[in-house]
Amino acid sequence: MSGILHNFGVDWKLLLAQAVNFFILLYILKRFAYAPVVKMLREREDRVKRGLEAAAESERRLKGAVEKEDDILRAAEAKALETVGHAEAAAYEKEAEIIEAAHGKAEAVIAAAATKLSEDREKLSQEVGREAEALVMSATARVLGRMNPDERDAVLVRQALDELSRAAKTL
Repeated sequence: MSGILHNFGVDWKLLLAQAVNFFILLYILKRFAYAPVVKMLREREDRVKRGLEAAAESERRLKGAVEKEDDILRAAEAKALETVGHAEAAAYEKEAEIIEAAHGKAEAVIAAAATKLSEDREKLSQEVGREAEALVMSATARVLGRMNPDERDAVLVRQALDELSRAAKTL
């Protein structure tokens, strides 16, 4: 066997030294290169997971706000219908002049409810926009890290808000 190794020019001492060097290099790379990269990837995965959870929470809040908006609208409609019902009951007992006044009052309540609903919807939209902007800026900063300039962040956030605004209008 040693004759074969000698014929091929293999020096077992040199081969053993290369094997030791290889395992030392393997250990150093694993310790100082592979482990930090794996740690960084896990941290990124955690940040992405937290970002997705925050997005899901924002989605849940938005759905809750939409449901609340629908409840307010139903309550306003119910109140308007109740007011109209009272006006009709009073109309049977009173003359045509009182009927017109009751209808005017019902329309005013409906208009006030619609105005209030519109104001609430605008406030809610602005609040969701601010929260979405903060969330998008935070997520963008986490994803892009510190390597990108602030201007790029602002452009990306603005584009994301525009998309969110378009999506909100379709709801």
